[in-house]
Amino acid sequence: MIGGSSVGGSNLGESGVGGSGLSGSSVGGADSARAGTAGEGGGAGTGATAGDGDTGGGAGRPPDASDAGSGPVYLTGLEKTDPYPAAVYPRENPYSVEKALLGKILFLEEQLSSHDTQACGTCHRPGAGGSDPRSGLSASLGAGPNGVLGDADDARGSQGIVRCDSAGHPKPDPIYALQVQVTPRKAPSALDAWFFNQLFWDGRATTSFVDPVTGVIAIESGGALESQAAGPPVSDVEMSCEGYSWTAIESKLAVAAPLKLASQIPAAMSDAISQHPSYPALFEWVYGTPEVTARRILFAIATYERLLRSDQTPWDRFNAGDSDALTPDQRAGLALFNLNARCSTCHVPPLFTDNKFHNIGAQAPNLDGGRSAISGDTADLGKMKTAGLRNVGLRAPGGLLHFGTGSGATLRSVLDVYRQGGIYHENTDPDIQSMILTDYEFEQLLEFVQNGLTDPRAAAELPPFDRPRLGSEH
Repeated sequence: MIGGSSVGGSNLGESGVGGSGLSGSSVGGADSARAGTAGEGGGAGTGATAGDGDTGGGAGRPPDASDAGSGPVYLTGLEKTDPYPAAVYPRENPYSVEKALLGKILFLEEQLSSHDTQACGTCHRPGAGGSDPRSGLSASLGAGPNGVLGDADDARGSQGIVRCDSAGHPKPDPIYALQVQVTPRKAPSALDAWFFNQLFWDGRATTSFVDPVTGVIAIESGGALESQAAGPPVSDVEMSCEGYSWTAIESKLAVAAPLKLASQIPAAMSDAISQHPSYPALFEWVYGTPEVTARRILFAIATYERLLRSDQTPWDRFNAGDSDALTPDQRAGLALFNLNARCSTCHVPPLFTDNKFHNIGAQAPNLDGGRSAISGDTADLGKMKTAGLRNVGLRAPGGLLHFGTGSGATLRSVLDVYRQGGIYHENTDPDIQSMILTDYEFEQLLEFVQNGLTDPRAAAELPPFDRPRLGSEH
């Protein structure tokens, strides 16, 4: 149910692609669709790619005259692309089963926070598409980047902690007083995050990971997950009191009983804790020695996150050759996604992102500077990371994009931004142009994005997306 209208459970018709009004794009003899978007809803971008063997194009690139032999190549929008890739692990932080399991325990450990109330997994839940299911609650409507409640930049963020001083005592906050603080942006998804070179909406978590205690570069390249994970545990909004440091976290975990506040712990996690009932014992099991260090904590968490690959969506099965994996309306929506709606330049299959930053015109750029605050470049004003669209239907109930209100309140409203060619046009990506779709085609596009890209294991929180119940869950 999105915005009061049920899409996922209804069959919009049996017309498939032919009935959706698509005539196909010609490559080599006619102009193909040209445009592009970014953001979370899946707006414009060229999808003129072929490579299913029948047309001769290489997967993941447009066909050309050498593919066709002679004459134009007509695209259906249903051409196959490269499959979901294998995760890449940094040379400095190689994969092991034991390390990933330790990382899963730590990701869901509320004792990482100063008052034992927040874990990484509090704000990143698989059943909510890797984001925060609480974002839709009234208590999660926060002040946004300008720090003023009740104005245009208010955002649906994540509930953090009551502000507290370095001694752990409650401290009145100028915005929230003695109520729980709210992050100024919505939590991005932790699922499929491994393939981003930079993380957070503005990309401030970089590919080069610096050990937060020693200040030494621990990963030269490919360490954005490690960089991102280092921030929230010491944030005085999200997880910890003012001045709380990674050295304090190291000392705390060294004497903590793993997951002592959680219940319904999955068997593999429970077995590991039973055999290694302290964090020093777990760290010795994984690393060979018992030292609990920030680098080891973050290496383990990132290793676990690289397992959160939602590669069993209906689209993945369809792309692998199962023609029945998508419903007729989802197939029509996929064709529109790639051609008429022009979504796939920026939401590029199979990862459904281009790993770049764009201003899509969904919010006035002066409300949140986005990437420009990190780069210092005014050309980046209002640009945000292109969100991957896998499991976007699960994220939608809590709001979408980085703010989750207004034009970002529902998946339907986000797609409507693209349909209009953006609402705000200051510094908007020049490729954001109106989508020329009938109402029926719009519903088919919505159906594909909402349901065709959802991994059922994430929705049901089945392995590798299973988790314990946290002590702070109500």
